[in-house]
Amino acid sequence: VPEFAEFAGAVVTALPRDIDPDVAQGWIEPGNRRALRKVLSEALMPPIIAQPVDTPTAPSNWWEQMFALAVEAGRFVTFQNKAVNGTNFPYTPGDLDDLEEVEVPIDRNMSTAEVRALLESKNLEGASAFRLLRWWIRHPERQRDCRMGALGQEIEGYVVYVIGHGGNRELRLNRVGHDWNRDYTFLAV
Repeated sequence: VPEFAEFAGAVVTALPRDIDPDVAQGWIEPGNRRALRKVLSEALMPPIIAQPVDTPTAPSNWWEQMFALAVEAGRFVTFQNKAVNGTNFPYTPGDLDDLEEVEVPIDRNMSTAEVRALLESKNLEGASAFRLLRWWIRHPERQRDCRMGALGQEIEGYVVYVIGHGGNRELRLNRVGHDWNRDYTFLAV
């Protein structure tokens, strides 16, 4: 199909040229091509379902499976906290919606309560763990130098954040009572 060849060429041309070599190499390894295909499909094709339901085509553990695929696609090669999963961070209405996401940086060390107050002052709320994973997957060009938190969900007093530094890729939890350094940004909706 000629249109597909033109489309594939446009995609290749539009790829950022500053992708970390380790990340690029990881995507082309045979074992990771399925994850790459999944990420590209999600980014380029509209979602099939608006709201998830348990049906014969949607198993009861669909959220855990989807969350696990998002973690896998995130390629957290340096560190991945196993507590960041679909069981501990369950589906919340809106997780699959395409809402406008806002990145809110902080310019000084702040407590979680102060960051939440900052978001509220901007009529925003912290993003869910899944939304943070989606953001991470959709912005590979940012994974080289990034510290992004999501304050929309907690598990036992912890919230999710991601770190990208050079070739390091980390998926972590931070205690709500701990401060955030001034080099963090928070994903909000």
